[in-house]
Amino acid sequence: MSKEPQMSLADCPKQLLLFRASLSRIFRDISESVSADEFADSWTILRKKRNASNKLHALIVDEMQQKMISCMDEFIVEDGLIQKFNTLQKMSQESDAPENHEAWRPPGDVEEHLRSLDAAMYGKCLEELKKSVTKIEAENQRLMQQVSKGRAAAKRVEQKADCLLNQRMSLCSEFEKVSRQLECDIKNMNG
Repeated sequence: MSKEPQMSLADCPKQLLLFRASLSRIFRDISESVSADEFADSWTILRKKRNASNKLHALIVDEMQQKMISCMDEFIVEDGLIQKFNTLQKMSQESDAPENHEAWRPPGDVEEHLRSLDAAMYGKCLEELKKSVTKIEAENQRLMQQVSKGRAAAKRVEQKADCLLNQRMSLCSEFEKVSRQLECDIKNMNG
């Protein structure tokens, strides 16, 4: 028979006692999961002796629960959970975060985590790009208006030049006509 490790509840931190109490409650529920009636019905010899059946059931439930709690206590001592819970308690006391603060934890998928960090940067860059595009579009609109005004002015100048050229051509043809008439008149006078 192995010597069971001793565990003093006075040495246990509050969180470990809560953990132990929670598991003890689960062990009790497990050990009581078969009712006394179901237990008695499963044994033909005990069906007629309900009193003995109930005592045996209570004994088995108590023994099962005590054994599970004893195994849990061995595990707590062997794995050094008292020291680990004390360290955890010390760390939580030294922490400057408020008690109700929920710490951020990265997702299990590294790529998803990296995407979530990049999302804020992408959002910021996107806003900067939108501002730049808006500014460039406004500048383009201003330049298009200037080009349109320049084209309209060039068209007016071209129309005036065409008009002057047409006037010059008609004047030239008039001058040629007058020149020919004068030449004819000079020949007729001389001749």
